[in-house]
Amino acid sequence: GAMVYIVTWWICLFIVLPIGIQDEEGQKDAGHQGGAPKTPNLKKKALYTTILSLIVWLVFFCLVSLNIIDFREIAKTM
Repeated sequence: GAMVYIVTWWICLFIVLPIGIQDEEGQKDAGHQGGAPKTPNLKKKALYTTILSLIVWLVFFCLVSLNIIDFREIAKTM
């Protein structure tokens, strides 16, 4: 369960990262990446990622606990 949560967290992070990105217009200093965001809001995005991945993990956990998804049966058919 922990590994499923960790993988889910990382996938959700990559989904949440580009949301609300605004680049700095007019900033043309040497050594400054023009596509860098004004405010990345990483703490807020990490919180949103944690909540989203918890919801996704809970749905997956319920499906497995209620034997709606049964990995043992899937493995027997392989």
